Amino acid sequence: MKWTKELSQGVLVALLTLIINVIPQAMANEQGNKKKLKWVPKTERAQAEKKVSEHTKTEMLQAEKAKQAAEQTPIREQKVLAAQQKSDWEQQQQTKSQQQFAERQSREQQQLIKAQQAAKKNKKIE
Repeated sequence: MKWTKELSQGVLVALLTLIINVIPQAMANEQGNKKKLKWVPKTERAQAEKKVSEHTKTEMLQAEKAKQAAEQTPIREQKVLAAQQKSDWEQQQQTKSQQQFAERQSREQQQLIKAQQAAKKNKKIE
C-alpha cells in the first residue's frame, strides 16, 4: 500500500506539473491564432457594405447585358447575311452598268468611224 500511495502521489505531482506548464502555453497559442477584432464605426461598416452591394449589382447588370447580347446574336447574324445578299444585288447592278458602259463606248467608236469616213468622202469630193 505504501508503494501505491507513493506512486499515486508521483502521478499526481506529474499531472499537476503538466497542467501548470502545458495549459498556459496552449492558451497562449490559441489566443495568438485568434483573429484580433478591430472596432469599426458604423458609418465605415455601412460604406463597406454599400460598396459590396454596388459591386454585386454591377455584376448582375453585366450578366444581364451579356445574356441580352447572347439572345441578340442570331438577329445580328441574320442582318449580316441580309447585307451579304444585298451585295449580290450590288454585283448585278455593277455588271449591268459595265455592260452599258461597254455598249456606249462601242457606239461612240462606231460614230467616230462614221465621222472619219464622212470626212474622207468630203475631202474626195472637193
